[in-house]
Amino acid sequence: MVNKRNQGFLNNIYIFYFFSCVFLFFSLYLLRQNLTLQDKLNKSSRKPFLTSTIIPTKAKIKDTTVNWKLYKNDKFGFTIKYPSSLELYPEDYDIKKAIQEYIYKCESGIINGCGGHRWPDFVIRFYKKSGKIAFDINIHQIPLEEEDLTTYNGRVFRLKDNFTIFADTPNSYYENVILEPLDKETIKLINLSMQFYKSPQKNLTCLWSLEAAPGSDPVKDKDDIEKNKKNLILTEGYYYNWKSNLCESTSFYIWKDYVGKYSPPFKQLTDCVSACKSQN
Repeated sequence: MVNKRNQGFLNNIYIFYFFSCVFLFFSLYLLRQNLTLQDKLNKSSRKPFLTSTIIPTKAKIKDTTVNWKLYKNDKFGFTIKYPSSLELYPEDYDIKKAIQEYIYKCESGIINGCGGHRWPDFVIRFYKKSGKIAFDINIHQIPLEEEDLTTYNGRVFRLKDNFTIFADTPNSYYENVILEPLDKETIKLINLSMQFYKSPQKNLTCLWSLEAAPGSDPVKDKDDIEKNKKNLILTEGYYYNWKSNLCESTSFYIWKDYVGKYSPPFKQLTDCVSACKSQN
């Protein structure tokens, strides 16, 4: 039989145990609630916030040529712009005559160190009111590559129908002329302003000149051809003759490395007729 003293002790143990269970249960409940809240916070932090986004746009580059004067050439089918402050007078330059005089001066010893220069096939000179030359438009009847233009301003050029067209500082071509060239940056902007359009005249390929081709005549240059036979190759084709208004065949020897660039523009007579005669 449990006495009153022992009974009181047991009651205290029961009370302690009861409150301990209540405390433990309540602690576990709070812990669970805390973990649940923390998990919600973590999930919400992973969600992207809706914010305004600034999309960078390309800065507008001011076109400094917008008010420049426009030059249009129907023969070659291109336009360029040049500073509106300039009063310029474009003229076709007789580059073939200049080449002949250059050869004469070289053979006569008037000029030293001749050779190794790629002459343009057509030149348009832009004269100032004073008669001084501001810049040239050089036109080559072959597709020049960038390494061919290392000596030119900014190496900016345009290709059309296998022709290369670009503005450059004027060349005296060993003549007694006065040059007053535009600065290189302006010439570069002139090149960048160049646009092509369908010319009312002939296809550029029809302007290909046999006189400008760097080949050797099989009859006239027979001795030179024989000396360099290993490095030369005979190229054949058709070109449009403006004087006779006919597509004519031609053949000449050129350096093997020049095949393709310097060959006649048309392989077949029908191609020449279709491109050039049909535009008459």
